Amino acid sequence: MSIASPSPVLKSAILAGVENAVAASTMFKNLWDHKLLSTQTRARSMQSELGKIENQVEQFLDRIVDADTPSVIAAYETRIKRSS
Repeated sequence: MSIASPSPVLKSAILAGVENAVAASTMFKNLWDHKLLSTQTRARSMQSELGKIENQVEQFLDRIVDADTPSVIAAYETRIKRSS
């Protein structure tokens, strides 16, 4: 019993299927890498923004602690209540 060789048409179809799978895999990897880079860039940007916000909060708290004028203290209290 011998096994017949696949026909040239079948070989061509198999090769085309493999080539398409490789191309699809490459496209997926490129898309994945792009999304990963984009996400990493966004995370760094958000981390930087968080640092700026933390600095602003520190400055605001320092001003509150240093305030000794009743009207300034009342204004800070009002702003804090609005933000909560």
